[in-house]
Amino acid sequence: MHLNENPFLRFAGGRPPEILGSGDEVDAALVACKRLLGGRAARPMLLLGPRGSGKTVLLKEIGDFAAQSNYLVLRLEVSSGASFGAALLADIERVLAAFSRLADWRSAASDRLEATGGAVAILPNESEPSGNLETDLADRFEAVGNPARAIGMGWLLLVDELQNLSKADLAALLAALHRVNQLALPVMFVGAGLPNAARLAAEAKAYAERLFFFCDLKPLSPKAIKSVLVTSFKKAGASIAPNALDVMVKESLGSPLLLRIWAACVWEMSRGQVITMRDVEIAKADAFDEIAHDVFRFDCLDARERAFLQAMVVLGDDSLRLNDIRAALMLAPHAAAALKRRLVRKGFIYSSRRGYAAFASALIPVIVGRYSARCSWL
Repeated sequence: MHLNENPFLRFAGGRPPEILGSGDEVDAALVACKRLLGGRAARPMLLLGPRGSGKTVLLKEIGDFAAQSNYLVLRLEVSSGASFGAALLADIERVLAAFSRLADWRSAASDRLEATGGAVAILPNESEPSGNLETDLADRFEAVGNPARAIGMGWLLLVDELQNLSKADLAALLAALHRVNQLALPVMFVGAGLPNAARLAAEAKAYAERLFFFCDLKPLSPKAIKSVLVTSFKKAGASIAPNALDVMVKESLGSPLLLRIWAACVWEMSRGQVITMRDVEIAKADAFDEIAHDVFRFDCLDARERAFLQAMVVLGDDSLRLNDIRAALMLAPHAAAALKRRLVRKGFIYSSRRGYAAFASALIPVIVGRYSARCSWL
């Protein structure tokens, strides 16, 4: 089949032909954006799910729709160990400059002031930073929200990999969102992170659980997987044999990432208009190779890191005590803690709660089983 007609994309974060299970999340974000433009309060959102669950795709989709609905959109990704708060302050200055370049917003603001009896504030662009990140970030969020409201526009901040934020940066972000939420300014936030992001937010600010609307992204259902495969292949002029379809439904683990890459490999592998079991089985190996080496970078792990992951697979629970992993590997406490930090930083595990570790994706135990060479635990 022609590669240029492949309905699926191989790379992570790419938009699948159908965004399944995402309609409610996108709709909720857009309703919140519209409420804020209308001067009504709305809660910021957190998209929570494992790696490969479609969070990045959803952020892009929400941002694209919002950009068509009178919103300026700022998209950020948090790197582990990076100073997010200072970088965000600099980005906000660019947002302010963008608002200033829009069609004479000062005149629009003046007209609005006259119509509303002075209810709309003007951009306090000359305010000096206090040196306190929480105060400065809240002030700048308000500084963006006021002129945005004056010209009938909004600002949408999209932040991916939220679990990588330091506690200080997360606390400052929450304080800023709390400020604009209280003022009902048209500043909307949608963040995405691993499942522990909700706990980290609650630890940073007690009001986080009341502030956010939380969306837990679940694995795709068998019905949804069948629908996207059958529909997408049919639109591209192909079909899939029932037994091949059953294998993809059963073994894709409900992962949008695996499903998309596997289906793309299937298309490239097939030599006819009907996708067969042989196509699916051969493409499965290619898909896991790509996910292991290009997405998760499994080949960059050293022997100790692989042994840590192997121990987690053998121990078998969804969330494991670090002490149990340490005992299985016969490691000193400081060595086990260091390995955990490295694997968190590389995106293989996360701290499901204090003293515990969990895989960042259901695909990782499968990858460990397929690719880890037999080795002695260290």
